[in-house]
Amino acid sequence: MNVKWMLKRIKNLNFSRIPTFVERVHKNSDKCKLSIYFDMASCALKYGAGYVDYTIFGMYDMSASERRQLITREKNNNYVKYLNPAEHRKEFSEKHLFLKKYSDQIGRDWLYLPDADEGQIAAFFEKNPVFMAKTLDGMCGKGIEKLNVADFGSVEELKAKLDADNQPLVEEIITQHPDISRIHPHAINTVRICTLKDADGNPHIVFACMRFGRGESNVDNFNAGGMSAVVDFEKGVLMGRAIDKGGDLFAAHPDSNVTFDGVEIPFWKEAAETVLTAAKMSEHIRYVGWDVAITPTGPVLVEGNEFPGHDLFQLHGQLDENKGILPVFDAIVPYSEVLAGIKK
Repeated sequence: MNVKWMLKRIKNLNFSRIPTFVERVHKNSDKCKLSIYFDMASCALKYGAGYVDYTIFGMYDMSASERRQLITREKNNNYVKYLNPAEHRKEFSEKHLFLKKYSDQIGRDWLYLPDADEGQIAAFFEKNPVFMAKTLDGMCGKGIEKLNVADFGSVEELKAKLDADNQPLVEEIITQHPDISRIHPHAINTVRICTLKDADGNPHIVFACMRFGRGESNVDNFNAGGMSAVVDFEKGVLMGRAIDKGGDLFAAHPDSNVTFDGVEIPFWKEAAETVLTAAKMSEHIRYVGWDVAITPTGPVLVEGNEFPGHDLFQLHGQLDENKGILPVFDAIVPYSEVLAGIKK
C-alpha cells in the first residue's frame, strides 16, 4: 500500500458521496451496509481502490484473487506517474499542441485562434460555417460546443464569444460513418483505444471500447451521460452489453434499439494502425488513451489522453467474468517495475 497516496486520498475524499455508493452496492448485492463500509475500507487499503472503483467494478462480488487483477485508481495513477513524465504531458493536455504534432492522423481542419491572423480566421469560418469550439484543457466532454457562424452578426462578435468562453480552438465537424450514426446520430461516437509501450518502445493495444451518446447529447463521454461497450480488439466488434456510469446495462441502444453485441466497427484495422503509429511518435509518453472517430473514408484521431481513465476497463456486469486487466498490463510493463520506478 502507498501510504502517501492513501493519506492524500483521505484528505481529498468527498465523504458525502460515500453513502450513495453504499446504497447502490446494497441494492445490487443485498449485503449489510455496515459490512459494505468495512469492505470498502479494506479494498482501499489492500488494492488502492476508491469507493467508486469498489462499486463500478463490482468488488463486492469478487474473490481476493479477482480483486488483485484489477487496475484500481492507485495502480492506474502509478502507471501514469511512471510511464508518462509530467514534463512531457503537455503535448496531450493542451489540445492545439496535440493537433499540431499528430496532424497526419487528425484528418480535419483546425485553427488555434491566438496563432492565426485575420485572413486565416475568416477563411476557416467561410469553409466551416458550422464548427466545434473547444477549450484547451476540457475533460469529460466539457468546454466543447457546436456553433454556427450564421448565429452571429460578425466574425468579431463570434470571436468575442469564443474569447469570453475561453474556447481558442476551432475544428471542422467530423462526419461520422453511417454504420455508427445509425446507433446514435447526435454525437460523434468514438472508440477509446489504450496503448502501452514496452521497454523497447513497441506499442501494444491493451484495451478498447466504444462510447455512445444518449438522447440529444452531442458528446459521447462516459462521464457526461454516455455509455460504453467493450471492443474485441482482435476482431473489431462490440462485445456483450453497453453500460452507463450509473451501472445500468443495455443490450441495445435505448434511442435506436440497435443491439450492441456483434456490431462491426468499420475500418477497425486502419483505426488500430492509426493509434499504433501515433503511439510510436510519442517519444516520452508510454501510456495513452486514444479517441478515434470513424468517418466514411476511414479513422481520424480526435484526441489523446495522457491520463487514461481506468473506469472503462473493468465495469461490473458488462462481461460474463470478473476479469481485471492488470495481467494484460503486467505482461508488457510489470507493476513491480512501476512500483520500483516511482520509488526512485
